[in-house]
Amino acid sequence: YLHIPFCDTICTFCTLNRGLGSEGDDAVEQYVRALVKEITIKGQMDTLTAVPPRTIWFGGGTPSVLSAGQIRRIGRALHDNFDLSQLDEWAVEMEVKSITEEKAAAFRDIGVTKARFGLQTFDPDYRRHFNITATLAQTYQAAEVLGRYFSYRSFDILYGMHGETIDVLAADLRQAVELGTETIETYPVNHLATQGALHARYREIGRASCRERV
Repeated sequence: YLHIPFCDTICTFCTLNRGLGSEGDDAVEQYVRALVKEITIKGQMDTLTAVPPRTIWFGGGTPSVLSAGQIRRIGRALHDNFDLSQLDEWAVEMEVKSITEEKAAAFRDIGVTKARFGLQTFDPDYRRHFNITATLAQTYQAAEVLGRYFSYRSFDILYGMHGETIDVLAADLRQAVELGTETIETYPVNHLATQGALHARYREIGRASCRERV
């Protein structure tokens, strides 16, 4: 697992270790240099290289904030220091606003086999409450781009939001299937760990949060 802890916007449901950062930022480049150095150091440890890895996962944060050049540098470091001949899957998390043809090609060229992006919900109200700034048009375009580079695409759908009805969930799942990706991954919202901003938005529309009920 390689963590890329940068996002150009922060979703209110997210509980992961991340901070604001965009492509081209000095902090992102410094992190990439440190990551490549760490890969090189760990590639010299017999205890870590004795068994070839079966999976690699780039998570975040948003790994797709990396430039194509940075993606290729990290990939080269992994290939130079580890035996990747036994990989079953190499997955990368992406955010649709930062997906480009150049980055998709870079991820494919280093060996990525599965592209995942965070859609979360099609419902406009919940997308606003979650601070999802990508449009659905950008999402559809990203799915199309990724389909030209990867045999496996997947995206996240959240459920269990305050006030969510069966009809809303059914509509999400129907539109998710219609998007045509190879797989879909669903997750319940962890309301005990989400950001205060999300609960403030729930209060604004009269949906009491479970944290307030505890």
